[in-house]
Amino acid sequence: MAAAADAEETVSALLSGLGVAGSGDPDLLNRTLGGLLDSSGNTSLDDSVAASFRIAAAGLLNVGAGLGGNLADGEAGREALERVAPELESMAATVLGTFGGEGTVLARIPALLLRLVKAKEARDAAELDAVVAELTRLEGTTRPDDLFHALLMAALAQAHLGRAALIGDTASLRRSFAYMDRLEEAAADAPPVLRTQLNTAMSRNRALRARLTRDPALLRGDLSTPSEATTSERWFASQSLVTRYELHGDPADLDAAIAELEQVRDALTRGERHYFAADALWRLAEVYQTRWARRNLEDQAAATGAAMEGLNSLAADVVLQRGAEHGLAKARSGADRGVRAALWSAQNGLVEETVAALELGRALVLHAASVSAAVPELLEARGHHDIAQAWRRWGAAQGRGPADELPRELPSTLRRQALEALGYRQQGALFSTPTVAELQAGLADAEADALFYLLPGHGGKPGMAVVVGPDTGTGVLQLPLLSDTASAPLDAYLQAANTRSEDDPDTVAAWEQALSDLLDWAYDAAVGQLISAMAQRLAADEERRCGRPGPPRIVLVPCGRLGVVPWHAARMPQTARAEHACQIMVITYAASGGQFLRTIRRGRRAPDADPVLVADPRFDLTHAEREATALHTAYYPGARLMGEFYEPPAEPVAAGTPEDLLGLLEQPLSLLHIASHGSAGVDPTQSALHLAFPEGTEHLQPDHGARTRPDPGMLTVTRLLDAAPDERPSEEGPLVVLSACETDLTKHDHDEALTLTTAFVASGARDVVGSRWTTRDGASALMMGVFHHLLAVDGLSPADALHMTQRWMLDPNRKAPPRLSPDLIREMENPGLDRPALWAAFIHQGHPGPA
Repeated sequence: MAAAADAEETVSALLSGLGVAGSGDPDLLNRTLGGLLDSSGNTSLDDSVAASFRIAAAGLLNVGAGLGGNLADGEAGREALERVAPELESMAATVLGTFGGEGTVLARIPALLLRLVKAKEARDAAELDAVVAELTRLEGTTRPDDLFHALLMAALAQAHLGRAALIGDTASLRRSFAYMDRLEEAAADAPPVLRTQLNTAMSRNRALRARLTRDPALLRGDLSTPSEATTSERWFASQSLVTRYELHGDPADLDAAIAELEQVRDALTRGERHYFAADALWRLAEVYQTRWARRNLEDQAAATGAAMEGLNSLAADVVLQRGAEHGLAKARSGADRGVRAALWSAQNGLVEETVAALELGRALVLHAASVSAAVPELLEARGHHDIAQAWRRWGAAQGRGPADELPRELPSTLRRQALEALGYRQQGALFSTPTVAELQAGLADAEADALFYLLPGHGGKPGMAVVVGPDTGTGVLQLPLLSDTASAPLDAYLQAANTRSEDDPDTVAAWEQALSDLLDWAYDAAVGQLISAMAQRLAADEERRCGRPGPPRIVLVPCGRLGVVPWHAARMPQTARAEHACQIMVITYAASGGQFLRTIRRGRRAPDADPVLVADPRFDLTHAEREATALHTAYYPGARLMGEFYEPPAEPVAAGTPEDLLGLLEQPLSLLHIASHGSAGVDPTQSALHLAFPEGTEHLQPDHGARTRPDPGMLTVTRLLDAAPDERPSEEGPLVVLSACETDLTKHDHDEALTLTTAFVASGARDVVGSRWTTRDGASALMMGVFHHLLAVDGLSPADALHMTQRWMLDPNRKAPPRLSPDLIREMENPGLDRPALWAAFIHQGHPGPA
């Protein structure tokens, strides 16, 4: 009898927290969590019952990420389940065994679900198969009328669905559908405390299945929720209604979806926290936009308002994260959503709204780490000194708790308190974005003519350009060739870039032809119209600034996959006086208008004031040492050296590890020139410079390297952003030259908002020169020699020095600068230096003006 009583108390403990998960109340979850852990420490309880409270607490932590989407909460939950795994296995064989197969299911499911999540995240097909096999064996020990049979069916449905998604197996997809059907049958026998979670799971499954099979019959009947429905149930009901509308086209489903989503919005406004908050608000914006396109003009403002609210909610999710990697994981959708919301406003000529959406979306990515670091100062400024101090203590104490101790509250608790104190629901409370007037003033201060945002079109609709300038005014240009259905040369280029291999001359030739075609398209698609629009607007402004020296200067902010295009190299028509756009204007890039403004506020130091030259620390590049040595000899004899040299012109001060370079960025250096390998990661956060290995880490582990995870000698985007200093507008910023491959490119997002170049800007650089693709070592070294001559001897600004260097490469009558080394002069004898593949890779971000 005692065993049965213990079993009942154990099951009660295991189920006690499940109802909290759907409440949207993190404080209630924390109180329940504390109560469970207090109970586990009651010495009068049997050990197995005390263990059950610890297991229930671990399970509650594991669902805590659902109350706002903090990734650290999810990690804490998974770690907690791993800690109690031995107790869970023991309980399966003892106390829960009293319930037979039902107890075994309850004991085994959490660990198997944890393995399932990890296998899907790691894309580990073998582990996924092992989890499926164990779940299937577990199914053989239960009956359809068992208490927790529905839980097992839900797990099997998700496991087979994950397998289908990972390996494209249609048989697994059919099995997933079969288990979804069995879940529907078993749900009625499940414990009441599980039914809310099972109902939302079934609603999600029906919508997914209908979308995959294109079968609206799966969503027949009234899909609206009753008045007592939870916010989670309303969210999943709205998903079903939207899916049915997409399949059937009934406007009534749009209206019903809006009604459900507005109730979700109300719950969020009242303070409920859910992992889907930002997604729900964005979906509401999309549904309003769809209805507006059909018949209701008033929905345009509603769509824009919901979109901005959704971006603000996503901003809160970003601040909730700890560190750049978690922050960026949350922020990745922000830039794309900002572009789409901007297109909605641009179609109606609403420039201020367009810029606000773009800047907020891109700020989420660019400042995912730095805004979190600035939170204590924001709290102090608003008088919340206690929370600010707690934030600092919390950051310093991470990872110091006992290894076997479960946390008594969600890791995100303090961050949620900070968000409330900062009034995060108000636009601009977390991320400040520039106004059009601020951008115009900044462009005037920088002696630039205009800033152009380039927006790709979606769903066959044309792309847009938004122009902002002190003399051009503001406006919107429709660019049909930027549509996703009219940009075949860009598609072909991305495909060629993906298959290019330096070991295969045929793929290199195919890539270079695709690049040539892309440059023709770039003029027709955008650059030609930008030039015409700017000329017309300048001519129409009688009060424009006149008599400024030098060529026109523009700043480009290309969004989405347009960030991969070398717009400065766009090929002009044969009737033009120049072959490429960079020959008639200075073209600088920026990841956002806000980042542009930050760079022009930074002071410039003379490049030879305190330069550092880094030669390939891994000794992989043929010309890297020659390049650094030539620069030291000709232009920077007092420069500090790092890296590997056969015959160093001076003794290197360090090996050139990631830590060495991060340390340099904390110093007031004037120039950091890095000649090394660089790689664009499939995940943009893993794009990296390949530097020296820290001592003791020279031997690679099997899972290290560019194709898996970075090795200890790689300086990644994540590490740069995590180390980014607090912004001090009056400070000077260095020039960073990344004479390395693929330092201004991402292979996945294809967006300049997240590259090594932009990460160095975020780390305090005033100007950065980066590369879009792999270049020939010798040609790159030659370009760098000419660039630094123009910079250090002729005194040009970095933007002008790169502009003139590229013009020099295109000049058939080019002459060697006086200090160019004999090795680099010999490089001039090689044919084809005017090929865009050799010079067009390099771009400039930062201050666009003259010296």
